[in-house]
Amino acid sequence: MIFINPKIHPKSQWGFIGKHMALQTPMGIGFLAGYLRSKEPNISIKIIDEHINPLTYQDLQKLIAALEFPKIVCISSMTIQIARAHELARWSKEIDNSVKVILGGVHPTVMPEESLNTGYIDIVVRFEGEETLYELYKSYKNQIPISDIKGIVYLDSDKKIVYTPERKLINLKDIPLYPYDLFEDKMEYYNSFGSLSTSRGCPHSCIFCSNRTITGKIFRHFPIEWIRDTLDILINKYKRTYIIFVDDILFANKKHLLSITKMIKENNFHKKAVFHGSARADSVDEDIVRACKEVNFVFLGVGVETHSDRLLKVLKKNETAAQIRTAVELIAKYDIMTTTGLIFGIPEQTRKDRYDTIKYALDLPIDNTRFNTIVPYPGTELYDIAVKEGRLNKKENYYNFNVQYYLFGNDIPYVPKGADKFELIFDTMWANIRFYLSIKKLKRFRKSPYAGGVTIHIPKKISISNYIVFLKFSVLVLKRFVEIGVIVCIRTILKKIKLLKEEM
Repeated sequence: MIFINPKIHPKSQWGFIGKHMALQTPMGIGFLAGYLRSKEPNISIKIIDEHINPLTYQDLQKLIAALEFPKIVCISSMTIQIARAHELARWSKEIDNSVKVILGGVHPTVMPEESLNTGYIDIVVRFEGEETLYELYKSYKNQIPISDIKGIVYLDSDKKIVYTPERKLINLKDIPLYPYDLFEDKMEYYNSFGSLSTSRGCPHSCIFCSNRTITGKIFRHFPIEWIRDTLDILINKYKRTYIIFVDDILFANKKHLLSITKMIKENNFHKKAVFHGSARADSVDEDIVRACKEVNFVFLGVGVETHSDRLLKVLKKNETAAQIRTAVELIAKYDIMTTTGLIFGIPEQTRKDRYDTIKYALDLPIDNTRFNTIVPYPGTELYDIAVKEGRLNKKENYYNFNVQYYLFGNDIPYVPKGADKFELIFDTMWANIRFYLSIKKLKRFRKSPYAGGVTIHIPKKISISNYIVFLKFSVLVLKRFVEIGVIVCIRTILKKIKLLKEEM
């Protein structure tokens, strides 16, 4: 069986940037492959991560030719990967029409008919896929019907789309340890090879988050023994010294988190590695931060989003700016670095709101942040809002559905009522530039191997080629910033001229 993590759409970002992003093992297909192998120990599994090795048509021909019966190609896709996922599906069918192409992930879960209508995909797996994929494998192997398998969408013999009943969420006690061995031959490429997930789901209701399309608002965590054994593999077998908890929200359950920090201390993992996790401001308290500090957490991510309580309500964050400030200051008090995300383009957000958010971010003791334009991903409440307002701007194959697309193009997928998209792009670029116009922050990036967080890979030894890449990126951003700035100025002048004419 072949598992593929597709590359993102080439129009979504500058090609050279991907090579310098912090890359982690594709957790989704890893869990699927590990579960299938635990049920079928003799199965042959090949994982292709196109973020490392993009496939050619000839590459896929060789891989499919080597498959044993049943020949299955599994592709996992987010929204900005869906075009490539469909292309790989088409290639697979052209190479060997008997191949079963199975598509899963966040985007196909909410848009299954879109994929099935391409004519190249046999099955869309919705929601969690471990048990579903195993049942599909058994059905194809034993050549029995798939109609009784829960959690799938497919075309029947009359080309009608069939949805089977949803499958209950899997008991995480039934999930085997993550199969890092399937990725170890590419370990040097995964600067975040030390990634693990201790839970699934998030109990909150943010309108822009698409992760709930898989698990709803149900939060579950893995057994502490599972987490301990996973850390043991990463730290003692693979000698990972930087461990990233990639949970949607590591701080969702205080008791669970404190049990993790206690386990880390009991096993002396903190003496061999440092840790990075994510938090919500309203879940941060002194007990938790102190416990994290004691076991060598060096980075905590907090979703700040905006300075405005009014806009936090629009986003349905269910927390306040005061709570966010308190949490960030508490983390800084314990000398743990903080990484954050801030959003421009929120419904009802004014230009003044954006500049007040910049001031707010500059006043907070945060080390790393990104200002992004909001994206209405399919399956989110924001997507429904954008459709209802008639303001959804979806380009071919969703190539503009990238939170950093404003760096590359003007067709951002959503601009709220009353906002000017060029001003929105300019303000987002200026916010990022202004935040890092700081000698202190630049020094932190230069000196700390962890300052890039989970976004930017900072090599231990910075070479001339690294400086060249940084210079190239800076020149492109500056060029783009000036171009947008000129457009904003011209549009502002034309608006003023128009107003003067109307007054005359």
